[in-house]
Amino acid sequence: MLLLVAFVATAHAEDEQTLDDRTVGVVVQGGGGLRRRVEEHVSEKLRREGYSANDEPLSKDALNTIANCFIIEDLGCANGVFEARSRTLRLVFVRIDDSTGATTLDFTWFSKGHEPVSAKRTCSECAREWKDHTEELIATLSAQAQMPIVIEPEPDPERPAARNKLWSRLLVGAGAATVIAGGVLLYYGLRDGAEHKYVYPQLTPVGIVGIAVGGGAVIGGIITW
Repeated sequence: MLLLVAFVATAHAEDEQTLDDRTVGVVVQGGGGLRRRVEEHVSEKLRREGYSANDEPLSKDALNTIANCFIIEDLGCANGVFEARSRTLRLVFVRIDDSTGATTLDFTWFSKGHEPVSAKRTCSECAREWKDHTEELIATLSAQAQMPIVIEPEPDPERPAARNKLWSRLLVGAGAATVIAGGVLLYYGLRDGAEHKYVYPQLTPVGIVGIAVGGGAVIGGIITW
């Protein structure tokens, strides 16, 4: 029964997952020890702007792919990865380059359905200036970025509308539990012989009914799923 409760709770959580257009993914690369501080400050600034921050907007594979797009300076490639694989409708991608002596903060804001917008700042003493630059860049890009456009897929006329999977999963879980209980009852009902001190022949029909009912519930749940 504990497994059944966990199963249903997980199913319910999966069914309620939605994309929030006020959530912004945050990715910061480069900069050594400065990277983590910039990431935290970007998230804090986004919250002050009315957004929430997501620090895992891309899978590891997608993150490597979009980083390679930036290495070859192909913003169209990066936007294609974002459109296809981002877990959020908006994404702030920050690159910190300190290979030339000065430090460059390069910000790109992605928004579903639109071209990305970018801006950068260079500082000679970023130990003091990076916060001001981060504040300015987030404010500038959030003002320029457009609302995400989410295109809903056209319904397939040959395919029935998706049903609520929660009840189907609940039916499968409850049916499986009933089958197991019926099996236990049938086992005790069929026990016989002198080696058993107690026998329960009256449990045999109950076990058979439980297995039949539970099996039917599992089949029904699979069909409606």
